[in-house]
Amino acid sequence: MEKLTQKPLSLDEAEQWIEQINQEIGAIKMVIEEPKQLVKQLTSLLKDDELKIEQMHDFERMAMRDREVVETDYYKFTMGQVNPASSRNWDLSRDKVATPKQVTAMYEKFDQSLLKTTKSVNETEIKQRLADGSLVVTPKGEIVNADGEVLPAYSGALKPTKVNVKAKE
Repeated sequence: MEKLTQKPLSLDEAEQWIEQINQEIGAIKMVIEEPKQLVKQLTSLLKDDELKIEQMHDFERMAMRDREVVETDYYKFTMGQVNPASSRNWDLSRDKVATPKQVTAMYEKFDQSLLKTTKSVNETEIKQRLADGSLVVTPKGEIVNADGEVLPAYSGALKPTKVNVKAKE
């Protein structure tokens, strides 16, 4: 792109210069848009593949039924155990309708010890309390404290069991 010259421009020259710059801007925007579209496509493919993998894990769990070990010609499948006393085995999901600011305001009234900062809830603390039993998850997924009060804007679930697979030698 050339710089504006020091000599005065005529209106025609100024309009030509503006048109050239607008064309360059359009070309740059097109170059920027291509990777954005590629990222969207790849993100969609990634989500599809992750869903397929999760469906296959569900199939493995169903195929194992209540057996601890299943051996095939090539693989040994072992049903894993999920320990509810470990905070890592709990999944939380936040209600997306409420904004983080609204959720924080709810927890200021409900239980301030569950706040990490003035802008966020301490999800690690919620998981730890689920693991130690001071919070429980109802069959509907609601998280309830010892007084029977439902934690606002969050639901929880124990992670599903995993099937461990090893190739036979």
